[in-house]
Amino acid sequence: MAEDIVANSDRTIFLTLHGVYYHQDKREFVSPIDLELIAKLGGKVRMLIVFIDDIYDIYRRLMANGEMYSFVKTLEPLEALYTSIFNLISILEWRQIEIIISRLIARILDIPMYIVATKHPISIMAKLIN
Repeated sequence: MAEDIVANSDRTIFLTLHGVYYHQDKREFVSPIDLELIAKLGGKVRMLIVFIDDIYDIYRRLMANGEMYSFVKTLEPLEALYTSIFNLISILEWRQIEIIISRLIARILDIPMYIVATKHPISIMAKLIN
């Protein structure tokens, strides 16, 4: 993929990805990012933008039927409370690791990195890109 981007470097390309995934059964974070491959994009990338969402919104989505935290709705109230606190801490940690990986990528590529909340006006993105 990086080779394709480098080969087509005269075009503006927006690449979207998650830098970190959470392995629910093992309760660990895993990054699929190949930093050597990312380094090949040096000089081709203008900036890195990290979008962050409100953790309560994330948690609400992850509690929907069939999602990773849907089981919480079946717990007794006190157990659901303790489990929800642990889950919210995990989401915060997940977001923190995503930001750390993004900073590492920005440092490797020697580009600026911006963090933008998803609830901010879209005009902020226009100002960053332009």
